[in-house]
Amino acid sequence: MSTQIGGKGETPVTLTFAALASLASNALGVSNAIDFTSLTPDAIDVQVEIVIDPGTTSGNKKAGAYLITSVDGTNFSDPLNRGNMLWLGDISLPDTNIVRSQALSCLKAMNGAPLPAAGKIVVWNDSGVAFNSTGNSAQYREVRGDTS
Repeated sequence: MSTQIGGKGETPVTLTFAALASLASNALGVSNAIDFTSLTPDAIDVQVEIVIDPGTTSGNKKAGAYLITSVDGTNFSDPLNRGNMLWLGDISLPDTNIVRSQALSCLKAMNGAPLPAAGKIVVWNDSGVAFNSTGNSAQYREVRGDTS
């Protein structure tokens, strides 16, 4: 089986975040929901990419990316408790440059379990300073398996 990265229309889908711009240090930004039930039937994963303009960092100089899930598409796990979130990865923020994360796998965060009905991406600012007010974004694409 081969894999193909692509989404509907081959264009990544933009995620909207509450407060990713100017996100305070040690604060969380939560995205709108990704409806996993609307993926193409041969989708095997969803990759998320996050872009952060951190400003002049101090402290731990990173951002944590997490997945919160919902089995009904409405009620999501608690984003205020990192123990209830699934870790996608850390994004190193070493200096004042805009940083683009690697492709972060939702399936990997699920530890191989199937994707639920929906998920949201949570970004935890652990950079020591608030993110800049512009230059912050996120997007996702589905990864399809080709069984032919």
